[in-house]
Amino acid sequence: MRRKTRVEKYSGFTIRKREYASGETAWQLDIPLGVRGDRERKSYATLDAAKAAADDKYKELLNRGATAFTLTDRQRLDAVEAVGLLKGAASLADAARHWLRYNRQADKGQTFAALVEAYLADMAKRDLRPATIRDARKRLSKMKKDMGPLPVVRIAPADLENWLDAQAVKTQNRRNFVTVARGLFNWAMERGDLDNNPADKVQLPKAAKDLPTILKPETVAKIMHGAEAVAPDCVAYLALCFFGGLRPMNEAGRATWESVDLENNTLRVIPEVAKTRRARLVTIAPNLRDWLQRYRLANRGEQIAPAPMTLRRRIKAVKKAAGLTNWPPDVARHCYASAHLALNGDIQKTCLELGHTSPQMLFTHYRNLMSAKQAADYFDIRPATTAEVEALKTELAEAAEKEAQAATA
Repeated sequence: MRRKTRVEKYSGFTIRKREYASGETAWQLDIPLGVRGDRERKSYATLDAAKAAADDKYKELLNRGATAFTLTDRQRLDAVEAVGLLKGAASLADAARHWLRYNRQADKGQTFAALVEAYLADMAKRDLRPATIRDARKRLSKMKKDMGPLPVVRIAPADLENWLDAQAVKTQNRRNFVTVARGLFNWAMERGDLDNNPADKVQLPKAAKDLPTILKPETVAKIMHGAEAVAPDCVAYLALCFFGGLRPMNEAGRATWESVDLENNTLRVIPEVAKTRRARLVTIAPNLRDWLQRYRLANRGEQIAPAPMTLRRRIKAVKKAAGLTNWPPDVARHCYASAHLALNGDIQKTCLELGHTSPQMLFTHYRNLMSAKQAADYFDIRPATTAEVEALKTELAEAAEKEAQAATA
C-alpha cells in the first residue's frame, strides 16, 4: 500500500512524493494532456529527476507555443472556430488526427463493392445455410449497384437511409435489408476495416403485427389431392411441409427417406439442414404417416423431394390444379404451427416440433388463430382413393382442353 506525502509545484507542474510500504520512494510528475482534463503521470526515483523532466516538458510547451505566432490570421480564426465546434469533446490535435486517419483510409481503403464480395466469399467458407447466403447476396448485390464505388469508411447512416428511401423499401423488407447490412459492417469491424457500424443507427420501422397467413383445411386438401393428380413425386415433400412443419427449402427439400422412422413415428431433422444447426425429432402425425406410406414409391431415391428445378415446376402445376393464385412464403409451416397448437393446446410441445427455443418466435411469426375443429379437420386430410385421383385427373384434363380451345378461338 502507498500513501501520499508532500506535493510540490514546479514550473507549472505538480510533483508528488510517493512512499510505499516496501520502503521505496518515488516522485510522480503530472503532465496535463489536451482540454478534457486527461493527464499523463510518470514516476522518477529522485526529486531532481522529476524536476528535470518538468523542465524538459516546459521547454517543449514553450516551443509549441512559439509556433502559434507563425500562424496566419485565417489559421488562428480557423482554430478558434474548430475549438468551438468541438466543445471540449476532443482536442484540436485529436480531431486533426482523426480526420487524417479517416481520409487516408478512404483513399487507400476498399470500396463497398469490394467489401461485399469479400464478405460473401467469407460466408461461403463458413458453411452458412444456402438460404442465408442467397438472401445476403440478393440484397447486398442490389445495394452494390448504387453504393459500390463508395469508400466503406465514408458510408454514413444517412447514406443507407437515403438508399432505402429511394428503393421504396418498407416495413419488414426494410428491416431485412438493414439486418443484412449490419452483418456486413459488423464483419468489417471484426477485420479492423471500420470503427463503427453505420447500419446500427438506421431507423427501423416497427415490425408488422399482422397475423401470418394460413390456409383453410379445405384449401390444403385441394393442394394435396391436386398434387396426387399432377405431381405424385412431390406429394411426400408437401406432406412434410404441411403435416410435419418442416421448413420448405433446407429441411423438407433436403430430407431423405433414411430420416423417416415409421416404426417409432419420428422424423429426424439433422443439424446440417436445420436452420438453428440443431438436430430435432418431429412426431409423425397419423395422417402424415398415411401420406408417406402411400407415396414413398413415387420417389425411389434417397431424397424425398425432387430436384429443385423439377420441384418448382411441380409446385406451379399443383397451384393451378388447386385453383390457387397466391402461395405465401412458409404458408405450410404457418398452417402446421397454428393447427398443432390448436389441437394440442401445448405451446412448449409445438415449439419443440418446430425447433424453436422459445414461444416468442411462434407467436411472432408462425401462430394464427385456428379453432380446435379446424385443427382436427386439418390433421384428418388423407390421401384420396385411386378412383378419386383418376377422376380428378380427368377433370383437370378436360379443364385444360377447354382452356386451350378458348385460347385459340
